[in-house]
Amino acid sequence: MSRIKYGNLLILFLLFALCLVISGCAKKSAVNPPAKEAKAAKEKNKGEVIATVGGQTITAEEYKEEMALLPPVYRAMASSNQQQFIDSLINKRLLLQEAKKRRLENNENVKKLLEKAKDEIMIQELIGIEITDKIKMADAEIEKYYQQNKDKYVEPAKTRASHILVDSEVMAQKVLSDLRGGADFATEAKEYSLDIPTKDRGGDTGYFAKGALLPEFEEACDKLKVGETSGVVKTGLGYHVVKVTDRKEAQPRPLSDVKSEIENELFVEKQINLYEELMKKLKEAKEIKINSAALEKAGTE
Repeated sequence: MSRIKYGNLLILFLLFALCLVISGCAKKSAVNPPAKEAKAAKEKNKGEVIATVGGQTITAEEYKEEMALLPPVYRAMASSNQQQFIDSLINKRLLLQEAKKRRLENNENVKKLLEKAKDEIMIQELIGIEITDKIKMADAEIEKYYQQNKDKYVEPAKTRASHILVDSEVMAQKVLSDLRGGADFATEAKEYSLDIPTKDRGGDTGYFAKGALLPEFEEACDKLKVGETSGVVKTGLGYHVVKVTDRKEAQPRPLSDVKSEIENELFVEKQINLYEELMKKLKEAKEIKINSAALEKAGTE
């Protein structure tokens, strides 16, 4: 399993940002490079050139490398917004060129940040070696957890309804009268309902679970059998006439639908246990002293 997928999100985000800076700093300037560096750069920058920034190229390989540094969720976003992603790489290259022009690599603050970045990267690597890489997940273990916790993975009961929303009780009574006289609900919804998203569907709300819609609306649905129509129902949106069209009972979600959720839960649980074991081992091997007075003073300054 990927460390990026399951690692501490805050640390990973910081590491991602730092890796971008470090990888950017490692790129040589294309302006009059020494012969050896020029040859190395030429060998490295194989592939089609996607963009050129101040004489420096951004190749397809570099683009893919930068993309691979992203956590999966951000990688998916970047893949669907290629123009924005290449713009961000161009912006980074421009900023880096300006920073190097100002010789900021010699800036004391930059040196401190790079040292911190180094520390964070080593910590993350240690966590990977001692925790993430040691976690194994068997299908049998996942299925056992599923069987023991089926109540956690239940598709809630759902109701499907249609409604007609109007702005006055008088109009609602008129619609109700039409329906009782034999008018078609869907036709009345298309003609009178003010709810734009549902009126062209004959007032159909689709299936909804408890708590998804307005309380007054749901209470009216709870009192109806499938096929029954309510009286006038008042909510903060106006006046409704509601018809329940179907119901689905609560049912267990199949293992295939929740396998990734269980895998994540088990991974986090194992991660926490291994982390606690590692910290216990490290603390037992070292003498640790805390100056309580200095700590309290530092917190009040």
